[in-house]
Amino acid sequence: MVGSTVAGIIVSLVALTKGIPIGVATLAFYIVYRYLEDYLLNPRVMKHTVKVTPGLVIIATLIGGTLLGLIGALVAIPVAATIHLLLEEVAIPRQNQR
Repeated sequence: MVGSTVAGIIVSLVALTKGIPIGVATLAFYIVYRYLEDYLLNPRVMKHTVKVTPGLVIIATLIGGTLLGLIGALVAIPVAATIHLLLEEVAIPRQNQR
C-alpha cells in the first residue's frame, strides 16, 4: 500500500520537471490506479484467496486503518478472516445444534 503511493509521489514530482501537464497527468494516473487497485482488484483477490467478501475487506481495512493506522490496515484482513472463520466454524454450528 505504501510502496506504490510513495512511488506515485516520486514519479509525479519527477514528471513535473518535464512540465506541469505531464506532472498532472502522471498524478491523475496514479490516483486512478490506486482507486482501481484498492476498491476493485484487492477486494476481489481477497475474496478468492482468503475467502472474505469484498465489502468486508473494505470495511475491515477502513476500521483497522482508523483504529491503528498503517499497522491496523495491514492486520485488518487477517483479523477479519479469522473472525469470519470462527463465526462460521464455531458459533453457527453451535446455534444449529440447539
